[in-house]
Amino acid sequence: MGATIGAHVPFWDQQDEFGDTTLLVVKPEEGRSLARALGQNSVVLMKRHGATFVGADLPDLVFRAVYACRNAEAQSAATRWEQLPPCRRVK
Repeated sequence: MGATIGAHVPFWDQQDEFGDTTLLVVKPEEGRSLARALGQNSVVLMKRHGATFVGADLPDLVFRAVYACRNAEAQSAATRWEQLPPCRRVK
């Protein structure tokens, strides 16, 4: 495990710009807004929806998506046992 998602994971709330929606990105301006939030990152969390991942190619994209979820599950399970120290940036 250990998908590289970067030191920063941005957060996008569709309602901030577009008010009440279907929570689906269907309009070009919604897509541009999501892309701005993503920036140069490989994942953006979407409030009330999930996450969007990008990769260099399809295998990279699938790897990031699958292992980010597995890592979140493992960290969530670990927090039930003890408090974890915050993650450190490793060079």
